[in-house]
Amino acid sequence: MPAVTECEVENCAYNRDRACHALAITVGDTADVVVRHVQHLCDEHAHLLPHIETLRTTADTVGQTTPDALGAALADLQRFLADHLIVHAEIEERVLYPAVARVLGATEATATMSKDHVEIGRLARELGTPSETADGLSEERHLRRVLYDLPTGQGALRERRGDLPAAT
Repeated sequence: MPAVTECEVENCAYNRDRACHALAITVGDTADVVVRHVQHLCDEHAHLLPHIETLRTTADTVGQTTPDALGAALADLQRFLADHLIVHAEIEERVLYPAVARVLGATEATATMSKDHVEIGRLARELGTPSETADGLSEERHLRRVLYDLPTGQGALRERRGDLPAAT
């Protein structure tokens, strides 16, 4: 993933890895500036989706690929989760969602997405721990369940279906 790209929004050095567009939205911004930042956030989500889809394709290979290949794929996914997806979710929680709640006057406006972030964080931690499964599943079934469940959070599903409002 590219670290820094040029941005046409004035005074913004867009860092995709740290979701600076969420950080860049400030009180008093004009609507057109906010819309451009929101569009970049939508673009960022679009950029994350192929990596999220890799969770599913990796789950499909569990039990059908070599342990070394699976280990390498899991290491890549854990880096993506830790360095990109979790960071993105944390910044949305810390900066974007409170701003949305203030504008809408309703903290429940982002409650579902916040729950998705909590679940994604829990599953990411579960993916990074040894497969001593408390749920009684075999190691392979447990790994498949975690990999399939990670991208099926309602937020990821809404983004994929296009239910999130477009920046206009």
